[in-house]
Amino acid sequence: MTHRDSGHGSSLVLLLGIVVTLAILALALVVVVANAQHNTLQERTRAKSFHVAEAALNAAMANIALNWPTSTPVPFPISSFQDQFKPQAGALPEYSASTTTDTPGVTVAYFDDRDTNGDGYINASDAPVDSDGNGIMYIEAQAVVLGRASRVRAKVQRSAFQPQVPSTDVLWCGGDLLNAGGGGGVMPKVTVGSTDPLANGGVSVDVLGNIEDYGSGIVQEPPINTQFGTGPALHNQPRSLEAVFPLGARRALIDYAKLMERYFDENNAKSGLTPLQTAQASPKSKYGGPGLAGLTVINQSTGTYSLRGQLNTATSPGVLMFLGGLGFDIGGNSDFYGLLYVEDGMITWSHGTPTLHGAMYSTENITFSGTCNLEFDYMALTGFANQAPDYTVSMVANTWRELRPQ
Repeated sequence: MTHRDSGHGSSLVLLLGIVVTLAILALALVVVVANAQHNTLQERTRAKSFHVAEAALNAAMANIALNWPTSTPVPFPISSFQDQFKPQAGALPEYSASTTTDTPGVTVAYFDDRDTNGDGYINASDAPVDSDGNGIMYIEAQAVVLGRASRVRAKVQRSAFQPQVPSTDVLWCGGDLLNAGGGGGVMPKVTVGSTDPLANGGVSVDVLGNIEDYGSGIVQEPPINTQFGTGPALHNQPRSLEAVFPLGARRALIDYAKLMERYFDENNAKSGLTPLQTAQASPKSKYGGPGLAGLTVINQSTGTYSLRGQLNTATSPGVLMFLGGLGFDIGGNSDFYGLLYVEDGMITWSHGTPTLHGAMYSTENITFSGTCNLEFDYMALTGFANQAPDYTVSMVANTWRELRPQ
């Protein structure tokens, strides 16, 4: 009897030991999970504050590009910048600064690139202007999200900007050029208006695919030099996009659009709107707008923009660039003045009598319909370059730094 009681007691002790061990393991697991969640939240908040600080630095560059501070300080529009992070009605804020505000805390400082106060340091205590007029300054931007702060600094410089807009090509097509209808017998559909006197009237069309013409004479020859991928002799050597519109020139326009806040993608689209809709709702500025007028770059993977009216004018042409797959459709009695560039999206000319005055570039197929007209206009291309601002602001190479938050 005693032996059985002793064995029963040992089993009970063993069972209690197992229960205690499991309880300890469960508690440890809870602590590990809680710590992981806390660390993840901290990292996410830190990443958010860093991204806001970076955005503030870029916005500050655009702010002084409009009015470079040589003698009078240029304040940074903090309120309007913070408004971009306000949550939708009824939604929880993603970029709170604290429990009492629904937008991140942001501070921006401009200061000269030399020690103006004689304290032996170059920092925000120095003059908030380019006091020596050398076109170089510093910008520091700090953002606070839920108590987590990030601070970045870069040296920036003012430099001349002259967009390299192609001025000898009326059309470059990376796919097939399709004439889908006779257009009431009105031919050709690619013509020459004004040319550069120094270019001896030389205008080119390059089509990497085939020209599928269901009418006759889709391209005016002469004076247009036409080259396409499956054409006869003397017409089978189309030039690459790099040859007619170099990547460097395209990137310069895109970077300039970003600096001037004329670049629209999912990261800066207004709440509830696509990048295209955000661009269409944009106000008039010195560099573009209202809507898609002037310089406009849109990065959107789906959808089509339909032009049914007039975009830009003969005296104020523009540059419109679609990236990522957004398509362009022009029809009715529409008129577009300037340069159109569509990457990875389709260009369609709908039925009607639309005219594009300038030049057009597409990496995909292009379909012509109706009595449309793509008219090479040298003045519409160079006019944008002539009216563009003379200066831009960019970072000096290898000067970007992340600093300890203050």
